[in-house]
Amino acid sequence: MKYLVETDLEHFEAWSGGRDTLDTLIEKGDVDSVESFIDECFCDSDEPPTKTAINDFLWFERNFIAQHLGYDNWEEYEYGHQDEDEDEDENNDEEEE
Repeated sequence: MKYLVETDLEHFEAWSGGRDTLDTLIEKGDVDSVESFIDECFCDSDEPPTKTAINDFLWFERNFIAQHLGYDNWEEYEYGHQDEDEDEDENNDEEEE
């Protein structure tokens, strides 16, 4: 048996890392923009995405989502700064000058 459920991304029952991503998007008010983005990403398929595909997208494509929202990566989006590795590289470059 197969059935289709239509719901807003905000009410999607995500789990694990997908839930963490979704919670952050809701908290920052970007869930509607990302919902449209996910629709675009899956629109070429003849079949609608599965719950697992949506959850995996939220979980494993965080950097892609952040880039869609105008950030370099998820860390910058979530915490407002670059990755620690990038910060260390910049600090090392400044020390060398």
